Parts: sequence; structure tokens; C-alpha cells
Amino acid sequence: MILFMVFMIIVPCLLLLYLSFTNWEMGQSFLSAKFVGLRNYARLFNSPRFWEDSLTTFYWIFGCLTLEVFLGMGIALLLKAAEDKKLVGYKAFDTLFLLPLAVAPVVTGVMWRFMYNGSYGIINWFLKVFGIPPVDWLGGKHALLSLIITDVWEFTPLIILLLFAALQTVPSQLEEAAKIDGAGYWRRLTRIIIPSIKPVIFVAVIIRIMDLLRWLVTIFIMTGGGPGTRTEILNVLLYYTAFWQFSMDKASALGILMLSIGAVFAYISMKVFLQKQ
Repeated sequence: MILFMVFMIIVPCLLLLYLSFTNWEMGQSFLSAKFVGLRNYARLFNSPRFWEDSLTTFYWIFGCLTLEVFLGMGIALLLKAAEDKKLVGYKAFDTLFLLPLAVAPVVTGVMWRFMYNGSYGIINWFLKVFGIPPVDWLGGKHALLSLIITDVWEFTPLIILLLFAALQTVPSQLEEAAKIDGAGYWRRLTRIIIPSIKPVIFVAVIIRIMDLLRWLVTIFIMTGGGPGTRTEILNVLLYYTAFWQFSMDKASALGILMLSIGAVFAYISMKVFLQKQ
């Protein structure tokens, strides 16, 4: 495992760091690249597109994470309540909610792109049934919202799965004692249930933030970062910089920045989480 981490993670990261301080271009030998200091980072920070994409990335992560955590928690609590009351058929809903996880991201992107289509998409067809004019979901100001909805559909089941499993570990004796003391459901939820599963919530949030920061597939298939750069997050900018503009040195610097953002956020989150234990 140590050897795997060294050769598959640490070495590539160190190589990326080295290239970010050089003028290396694709096709060159690594050793022939010249040291240019912080020039690549300065080019990024002086680029308006970088700051626009950083803001888009923030909206993307905040929108997806907020909806997925709240929906995931709500649905997990409903499934737990159905299980406790032994409602007939609740397991069917349990399976149904997990189906999006079985769909490949490429398939998800193609499917939702057709559903959002302005001419024959099923979403605009439903709007037409209720007398609402069609919406240009992927070509206008709603493009980022459309991508967020797609991601919520695809990955909320992961949150449901994690939190539903965590709810099974909440001691029933605590809830029963709280009921006897007259605590209502909201008080039991905020004082017993959520604190008991807080570590799992924390892990779910970290996993999703890391995924959202480096996500590419559905965004590239559905909008390609457009219209314009309206849905271009930093990872899409990294792709275009590296494989369309072939600015591998600038792309390396952007990769190091994204890696640093993820690492700093994870570190701060861990410090905050451990201080509250």
C-alpha cells in the first residue's frame, strides 16, 4: 500500500508541482523544461476567466452540496421511520432511490441533455402541459441550475445510503428515554440523532466536495462549460487549458491550486470537526 501511494499518488503530485514552475510543453522532455518561477501562477491570478470559473465552482459546490445533504437526510429519515413502523413496501423505495447510482455518469449526461432539450425534451413537454412556456435549460441563465439538478439526481442516493446506514447505529434507548422525558421529534432530531451521526455527515460532505471540485463528465457532455463560460468550473478550465490550448505548464499550476484548495479545506474541516468532539 505504501509503494502504491508513493508511485501512484505522491510521485505524480511532485511531478505536477515541478512542471508548474517550468515552461514545459507537451512533447518535450521533462528535463528540457526551463524553470520560470511563479510565472504560471501569476498568469492564472491575472486571468479574469480563472476568477469567474472560481466563482462558478463555488456556486456549483454550494448548490449541489446543500440540496444533496438536506434531501439525503430527509429521505434517509423517512426510510428509517418507515422501517421502524414496518410499513409494507418501504424496501422497494429503498432500492428505487439507489438506482441513479447504478447509471454511468456518461449515460446520465446524455439522458439529461435529451430531457432538457428545448424542442423534444420531456421537461419542457411537462411545462407545456401546464401552460408554462418552454425554458432554454442548457443554453441560457438556467444552465448551471440544470447541471446542479442533474448532479443532485445522480448523487443524492449516495448521501441517502450513508446516512440511512448511520441512522441504524443511533441507540434506540436514547430516543426512548427522550420520549419519556417529553422531548418532541425535532428536539430528538437535533439533540440525539444528528449529533450521533455527525461523523458520517462529515465524511459524506468531504467526499462530495472532493468529487464536485474535480467533476467533469456530465458538465462536459451537457454544456461543455457553456453557454460561454457560464458552467465552466475549474476542472473544466483545467481540461481546456491542458488538452485544447496545450498549455501544460499553466494547467499544472491550476492543478496544484485545485489540489491545495482541496487539501486546505479538508484540513480546516478536520480541525473544526475534531474540536467539537
